[in-house]
Amino acid sequence: MRELAELMTRSGEAELRSLAKKYGFALIVAILNQLVGALIGLSLLYSLAYIILGTSDVTDPATNTGYLVSMLVNTLVSYTLPIIFFRVMFREETENHGVPPFAGDGSRRYVGETMVLYICGSSMAGLGSLFTQYVSELFNWLMNIPEPELAFSGRMPLDLFQYAVFAASSIIVAPLCEEYIYRCLLLRPLRKYGDLTAAVTTALIFGLTHFNFSQFLYTFALGFFLAIIAIRSDSVVPAILCHVINNMIAVVQTYMPESLGNELLDGFAAQAVYWADLLGLLFFYAGLPAVLIAAVLKLFRLNSPSGIPAGRQLRLVFTQPVFVIGVLLALALATALLWT
Repeated sequence: MRELAELMTRSGEAELRSLAKKYGFALIVAILNQLVGALIGLSLLYSLAYIILGTSDVTDPATNTGYLVSMLVNTLVSYTLPIIFFRVMFREETENHGVPPFAGDGSRRYVGETMVLYICGSSMAGLGSLFTQYVSELFNWLMNIPEPELAFSGRMPLDLFQYAVFAASSIIVAPLCEEYIYRCLLLRPLRKYGDLTAAVTTALIFGLTHFNFSQFLYTFALGFFLAIIAIRSDSVVPAILCHVINNMIAVVQTYMPESLGNELLDGFAAQAVYWADLLGLLFFYAGLPAVLIAAVLKLFRLNSPSGIPAGRQLRLVFTQPVFVIGVLLALALATALLWT
């Protein structure tokens, strides 16, 4: 009996190592999409937009037409190819190997848990962002390494139309696509072995594939708690809603134009910024109490169906050569982008 258990454990570990290789390839696909897919996609879609609209404004993001096309291109290039590749890459695991499904009936039962876990994630993400900010300032002072630019710094909205386009992309499209990619396509296959391994691994990939040093710890922490929310609620819907709230606060706080071209609208905008700042502060400072509440309520207790200890699972994944290569390449690209 003991020998049979050991044999099953070794078999499970071999399967996990094989699956970890796929996650390494997933990282490499994301890198290639960032490098090659963006170049090809931008060229083709800008050309198509020029043919349809018949104006050179589509290549100038300072114009409203160009800005709209630019955001559409960015959205299509960012999500279309990864969704296609990851669906194909993990189809066997999600269809044939007992991957726990999201039944979709847990969101009503775990509203309180979701709120507590989201506050934990928001606060930890804020701490991560502060840490990377200080580190980047230190590197800039010691080695003259440029401080990372704000995400979407090249597409800052300038008026009401551009802000509406940017907000729709960031608050609606991005959460839907990213939760589908990271909390469905990538999270579910690893849950067969252990929920903690699934949450940590997909959070790491979520952070790395933003290819922005200043966002890495922020997105890693947020991605980890969004994964726990999806697992605990047995549905990806609460994670999507939390992601929407998170992006909404960020879009209002960080990307609101100086003027929307109307005194009344500017007044509303000022109020929106005030409330977004207030919510951001409340979530940040409520983080420690939320973590304590989550610990007392055992919200971090996750399943490990394979029987392999969580630490052993993480070692198997994080030492798989293809996965390691994917992580190193993603870090190299993020570093190279600091100088672009």
